[in-house]
Amino acid sequence: MKIAKVILFETYIPGRDFLYYSIPDEFSYIEIGSPVIVPLKKSKKIGYIWDILEATSIEYNLQPIHTQLTEIPPLGTPLIKLVNWVSDYYGNSLYRTANYIFPTGIELEIKRYLTAKDVAVDMTKKQEKVFISLFEEKTLEELKKEIGKVSESVIIELIKKGAIEERYEIIVKEKTPRKTVFQSEEISDSWGSFEIDVDNILKVFNKPLLL
Repeated sequence: MKIAKVILFETYIPGRDFLYYSIPDEFSYIEIGSPVIVPLKKSKKIGYIWDILEATSIEYNLQPIHTQLTEIPPLGTPLIKLVNWVSDYYGNSLYRTANYIFPTGIELEIKRYLTAKDVAVDMTKKQEKVFISLFEEKTLEELKKEIGKVSESVIIELIKKGAIEERYEIIVKEKTPRKTVFQSEEISDSWGSFEIDVDNILKVFNKPLLL
């Protein structure tokens, strides 16, 4: 069995620079540096295959890679070697070093689309409700908006039965910048905010102040 060592994109897990995933047979051709979508708890995350290992016996039940991304370019071997060297030389986290190569002003959003296939299979009532709603392609958010709460297990079973198919799109978004507070003549402290009125102070003391 092949195992992928995956570094996630902008998803930091304390104490873990990378995660391991099994490589399904349909992705046996996948190479180091390939961008992929992988499961993480109940969500899907974007990552890069940093290394591929061969394992004859697996002690742990690894989750498989979900899909390979084609709209994002892969990382070349020289770049991966450079990141590894920088991480080792400076004693920096491999995760943080790898994420330095990506622009800090963007974020990648995963859009998941579902659509029904032209098949006839046995379904439960819940599955049939989802299937009928997906005669037209919808995002998961659009599906939930139309029919209400949808269990992920229902979707997975429909995919296994070949009743629906899914695809993913990666949306490149600009990060919302943090609000910047500039200090001016209005000064804020632990008691609140107040403004310094130099003219009124001079009138009270009726003499110049050394400010």
